[in-house]
Amino acid sequence: MMSALVGATILIGAIQCFLGYRVFKIVLAITGFLAGALVAGAITFAITEAETMAVLAGLAGGVAGAAVMLALYLFGVFFIGALLGAVLGVAFSALGGVAPEPVVLLVLATATGIAALLLQRIMIILSTSFSGSWSMVIGSAYFVTGRVNPADMEGLFRLDQRLLYLLVGCWVLLGAAGTVVQLKTTKARSRQGNWRS
Repeated sequence: MMSALVGATILIGAIQCFLGYRVFKIVLAITGFLAGALVAGAITFAITEAETMAVLAGLAGGVAGAAVMLALYLFGVFFIGALLGAVLGVAFSALGGVAPEPVVLLVLATATGIAALLLQRIMIILSTSFSGSWSMVIGSAYFVTGRVNPADMEGLFRLDQRLLYLLVGCWVLLGAAGTVVQLKTTKARSRQGNWRS
């Protein structure tokens, strides 16, 4: 079950990394679904300790989360931008060998969320590229190393420095590649639109 989930995460991460801006509404819906499902499932399991109830609540929460993200577009833009700040905070805290301070993560997430509202195109591209590449790298490391668990982010801080630097290096390279691809494809599409009009 875990392997299937991680495999799906890698696939979704790849789509997000290289096509995030072009399929942004789909990215919003998936992100909303995952966030809603995690919150509703976790709360239900904490109250009932029944797995079936938690799964059903997770599905309902996921549908609600996806609907909210699509209905409140600017909130979705803020959330995707904030996700970039959180990923940056976790990655660079891991490099320093310390767990990220919640206040630092909150400040970073808020700053990148506001930046996403102000500079939508470039921030959506950066956020989807680097969040997607993070999912791809962490998911791939789960299969390749057997020492990285996407469900246990605290485990990142217990990895040896060489592996950690390799993971962060791959993340940066993939995120940069995704950014370049998205910038080129969105410019090409805008030029075609101008030519047709």
